[in-house]
Amino acid sequence: MQEPPPLSGYPDPSKPPILGGISPQPHPPVLGKHASSALPPPLPTAPPAPPPLPSAPPRLPANAPPSAIQPPRSTTKQPPKEFKQVRSSNRRIKIGIIIAGACFLLVCVLGIVITLANRPSHRASGGYGSSGVFFTRKDTAEDYAFLCEALLDKIKLVGGVEPSDAEVTVLNRNRQDNFVRISEEGAELGEIARSILGESGKAAEVLTNLPNGRAFFSGAGDVITGLNSNSNDQVLSGLGKALPELLRAMETYAKIDESLSFKHGVAINLAKLSPKFSGPSTNNAALNYAFSQHLPGLFESETVQSLSLTNSSGSDLHNCVILVRLSDANGKSYANVHFAPLWPQAGQLLARYTDTDATAKTLANVTKVEIAVWAREHSFEPKILTRPREG
Repeated sequence: MQEPPPLSGYPDPSKPPILGGISPQPHPPVLGKHASSALPPPLPTAPPAPPPLPSAPPRLPANAPPSAIQPPRSTTKQPPKEFKQVRSSNRRIKIGIIIAGACFLLVCVLGIVITLANRPSHRASGGYGSSGVFFTRKDTAEDYAFLCEALLDKIKLVGGVEPSDAEVTVLNRNRQDNFVRISEEGAELGEIARSILGESGKAAEVLTNLPNGRAFFSGAGDVITGLNSNSNDQVLSGLGKALPELLRAMETYAKIDESLSFKHGVAINLAKLSPKFSGPSTNNAALNYAFSQHLPGLFESETVQSLSLTNSSGSDLHNCVILVRLSDANGKSYANVHFAPLWPQAGQLLARYTDTDATAKTLANVTKVEIAVWAREHSFEPKILTRPREG
């Protein structure tokens, strides 16, 4: 019996498959009219196989040549090769912008600092005797002399000529502006000038709050009249007028005394800077000193002391700062500071102290006197006088 020919669409297992197309099938033999009954019934057609997943590679026969095996094609899109270069260039641009901005800010800050630091130097070079140094603040001899003349007590020159009212007006005209300038430009002098500016505000407050003398005397008169006439109402009315002014007067006195004490402390600090603005040191034989003291008697209530200084140096002295410290036997002391713009050759300076003076204070019984003098030309060694003569 002959084997039936293979069905259409199925390859002949005895022949190798042809890649790239369908295997050619031989023409079926022509059968007779009754040949259909001799053929077996056709097999049912198999359902089409589902398409393979993208990730699974296509299946090939076992006897397929190696050239037929191809790698699967990736469906993901690869970035362009230039992407890394573009990203790198963008990063470089950002870094460059940041560096340029930081440099710009640094230049701005340096410009502001230089401008602020250069202002005092520029102003100091405008006729005040100091050219200034970059980024520094300097104290000048002219500024020091101005502060001494404004803050220290003037010592009287025997036989000298006192300054006129016009000269005093000219000296005081720009005093406030000079204090402000020194407070901005000075190093050590600036602190002193700033303290004086702050104290001047308190002094102005004291002057605007002075007691009303007319109201006080009017109230005091009513009190006396009421006491004489036994009128309690008039006494109470007078006290209502005089008492507030009396309390205000006591407050004003306390503020004035506090202001004088503050000025005295500033004067001592200013005198400590004298060696920086004075000439070379010399012996004290160039100056002659004499101190006398008059203690209170039976009908006297104050101690009077006198200090005389004579210039024997052979030349005139300028911008002289004189520190006089008075001490008693108990170790208590009080220092007075004086200033003399001009001390001529053979000229005599005279200072007078009393225990009742608010500006030139002293102690009741002085047993030792220390004198130090600094001038523009010379710095004199301190001199000590003991057991002053009593008058």
